[in-house]
Amino acid sequence: VDFMDFIRSSISVNWDAFAVPDMLEKKLSKSIEFVRSSLSIDWSSFAIPSLIESKLIKYFEFVQGSLSILWDDLTVQTLRELGLEENTIVVLWGDHGFSLGEQSRWCKGTNFELDTHVPLIIRVPAMPEPGISTNALLESVDIFPTLAELAGLHAPSDLDGQSMAELLRRPTASGRDYVFSQFNRPWKSTKPEIMGYSIRSRDQRYTRWIEWHSRNTVAEEFYDYSVAPIATRTFLLEDANRAGDPAYETARARMSQQLDKMLKERLSY
Repeated sequence: VDFMDFIRSSISVNWDAFAVPDMLEKKLSKSIEFVRSSLSIDWSSFAIPSLIESKLIKYFEFVQGSLSILWDDLTVQTLRELGLEENTIVVLWGDHGFSLGEQSRWCKGTNFELDTHVPLIIRVPAMPEPGISTNALLESVDIFPTLAELAGLHAPSDLDGQSMAELLRRPTASGRDYVFSQFNRPWKSTKPEIMGYSIRSRDQRYTRWIEWHSRNTVAEEFYDYSVAPIATRTFLLEDANRAGDPAYETARARMSQQLDKMLKERLSY
């Protein structure tokens, strides 16, 4: 039995009511063509792509329907029925981003933008501007102190996170100057051989790879998101590592010093 068919049959939902919007279907088709063109495979010798395309459309329908049900029908409607709509905060977020074939990558596993940019939606009663997105930088560790402030509680003083409640009141407010991520090599639960620490500012990303046991730096990466054609895309891709470019030495050194500061503050490194 197809896994998604099993999921669909296990949930009492009229799936016919959820159709993929024309714009989403067009973007999906473009994504599929991008993946096809990015892989060195003679697709004409396979019957799989059309099957994949059909399944992906069904999965998009499932995700779209599931989120709609989770957010509107189950969460908001249930809160309304229980009389809790005006005193309950709802948070929807993920622990990682997702690559869909860009840079020959799938899923997560890097310190790149698409893998570290997580979905985050927060609903607070009586928000002055509900449904408005923000371009501010923040981290997942900021969620707890944000919720604490919104609930009128005092968060511990030694947290790495900081409250971003002001962004919910004023989406144009500034967030963090830098955000932090890390990912190890090889990717497994045992002690890593190499650890990659990365910080991101509004326009740049700096990543340092260290040997875990010796703590020696083995590689650096520096990316400038403000350079075209990166700046013209709807999402950011790391096109050129400029760590060794003399024109970026001052910016690289500044980001490196900032990473040193964050490692000392958070990891006593």
